[in-house]
Amino acid sequence: MKQYIIDNFLEHATAVSAVMPGQEVLSDGGLNWVDSGLKSDTFNVAFVRKGSAVDTVKLSELQSYYQERSAAFCLWLPEEEQSPELFRALAQQKITRQASALGMGLRMADYDPKKMEVPEIEAVRTPEQLLEYASVIAANWSPPDQDVLQFYTQASAVYLARDAASSLFIYRQAGKIVSTIELFAQDKQTAGIYGLSTLEASRRQGIGTKMMSYIMYCAWQAGYENLILHASEAGAGIYQRLGFRTYAHLYEYT
Repeated sequence: MKQYIIDNFLEHATAVSAVMPGQEVLSDGGLNWVDSGLKSDTFNVAFVRKGSAVDTVKLSELQSYYQERSAAFCLWLPEEEQSPELFRALAQQKITRQASALGMGLRMADYDPKKMEVPEIEAVRTPEQLLEYASVIAANWSPPDQDVLQFYTQASAVYLARDAASSLFIYRQAGKIVSTIELFAQDKQTAGIYGLSTLEASRRQGIGTKMMSYIMYCAWQAGYENLILHASEAGAGIYQRLGFRTYAHLYEYT
C-alpha cells in the first residue's frame, strides 16, 4: 500500500502538466519536478524519488531552475528517502520543512458498500462547472490563489476529456458550489482522492463526510482495489472513521 500511495501522489502531481502545452515534467537522478508555467508553488511540485541520489548540487540546480523563471516551488520528501546526508544538503540550501502529510489507504476488499444518492453532488462536465470547482480550491488561500484559476482554465480540455484520469465532483448548497473532491485513477487497480475542500462558511455541516462517502462508493463501483489519500495530522480523524489507515509519511519543504 505504501508504494501505491507514493506512486499515486507523484502521478497526480505530474499528470496534467505532462500533456499541457507550455508545461513540463522533468527528471534528474533522484528528483522529479513540474514546471507549470505559473509563479506560485501550488503546481510547481518537486518530488524526491531516490534520496541517496539527491545532494547539494542537485538541490542547487533545482533552485536555479525555478529562480530563472521567477517561480516558487515545493519539494516533497517521503519518510523512506530521508537521510542525515540529505538533511544536511537541504539545510545548506536553506530549504526548510513546512508541513507534513499522512499517506492513508483503504483496501476496497475491506469496504462495506452503501449506495449513495446525494442530489447535491454533481460530476464536473462543463467549463463553467470547472471554473466554479477551481474557485472553491483557490479559496483555500487568502486572497484566493489566482494561479489555481489559471491552471484549471488552461487545463480545461484535459479535465473535461472523456478519458480523463481525474473525475471531479462538486456539492451545491442553495444553488452555490461550496465543496469539491477529485478521484484520480492512476491505473485500473489504484485511485487517489484529492481536492476535498469546503468553503469556510459551509464547514462543520457534514458535507466533507458526504463527499468522501460518495467518492468511496464511486471507487467501489469502478472496481478499484486500493483507494488512497493524503491528510494532515489534524484532519486524519475523518478518514480513520471511514476505514482508512496510515501507511506512509511525506514532508513538504520550500
